[in-house]
Amino acid sequence: MENSRGSGYAATEVAVSAPSSSASLMTLPLELLIEIIKFAKLSRNRRGVYVEDRKRLRVLSRVCKLFRVFTISDLFKIVCRTVDEDEIDAQLKAIEGNALILGSIRHLSLCTRGPEWPPKKWRNDYDPSIIPCSRATAALLVEILRKTTPEEVRLTFKCGNKSMVAFFRAELEKQKACLQSVRVLVYPSSVTTSFIPQTFPNLRCLSLVLYGSPMHTAGLRIIAPKLQTLATLELYKAHWKSSDLEEVVKLFPSINYLLIDGELKSTRVSSLIPILKRLSHLEKLALTEIPFVYPPRGLVGEPLQAMLKTLRANHVLRESSGTNAIHFFRQCKSLKELLLKCDTHSRVYRSVGQNRAVIEAKSKNRNNTGLGRIKKGWPVLTKAI
Repeated sequence: MENSRGSGYAATEVAVSAPSSSASLMTLPLELLIEIIKFAKLSRNRRGVYVEDRKRLRVLSRVCKLFRVFTISDLFKIVCRTVDEDEIDAQLKAIEGNALILGSIRHLSLCTRGPEWPPKKWRNDYDPSIIPCSRATAALLVEILRKTTPEEVRLTFKCGNKSMVAFFRAELEKQKACLQSVRVLVYPSSVTTSFIPQTFPNLRCLSLVLYGSPMHTAGLRIIAPKLQTLATLELYKAHWKSSDLEEVVKLFPSINYLLIDGELKSTRVSSLIPILKRLSHLEKLALTEIPFVYPPRGLVGEPLQAMLKTLRANHVLRESSGTNAIHFFRQCKSLKELLLKCDTHSRVYRSVGQNRAVIEAKSKNRNNTGLGRIKKGWPVLTKAI
């Protein structure tokens, strides 16, 4: 009895003093550890193909310090962050001195959200609780971007015209930065853009907000001839007229993918076809067909939205999207894909065969087009298309 009790205690002591699984892994040969990580990070998708699983990578990185080192290059190969201005400083400082992380980034997508002065009632992304960042935060961001050597960088600035956007622009000039990896830039202004060609010499995709006609927007008029590598251009303007589109064609005659967002003021979509057909290299087009309307005063909230929907649907300049799509493909010889956006949804069209017959892409196949991922009826420029 005593012997069995004593052996039981001995067994307990042995179990407690047994090395942990992570400690046991540390004793394995380095080559074997690398093979274990390569195998463990893969998972089989629905098609039966083994792909890299980021959830598994995160679990592996928590096993031990050695595993964390081996998984960093995979975990930070693709970095996508959407952060408020008051949160970005802490995230930048966390990786500031880590050469392994900075050297592992191959694709970076960073979206900063800041406050807006004064707040616009029509902006649904305005958040008054966001605290503007400091000049030091923008300086740190530029410094880190200069240290990294990714293949592609996408920078998106939402609001923050008097904080991050202004500070970032000032720091680029102060540090004389040339960010050759930036391919996509979504910028909330079109006035202070003269720095873009020199700072981003390999820019492929540019998104701007216009507050006047393109030709009378000084920044746009200056940089247009210098953007030699630009292939995709997205312009938002509250009210578009046919003369505005004529100016866009003059400024960017070689563009491949054009996105025109906003509303059409006293303009039919069909009147824009002869203008846009001058773009001999245009392959993809996303165009608003929302007419500008004047709702009755005093309406707010849901009654206002319902009235806007009714006025747009019955607008005298409203035309058939399908008919316009046929005319677009007949006159724009290089056009391959077309998106027409109305107030509630959008329609995607493509040409098929040598006779350029037009078909409408169904909703489940719309994201398989070359227009990019479509969200709320509009393409999201996640990469340099």
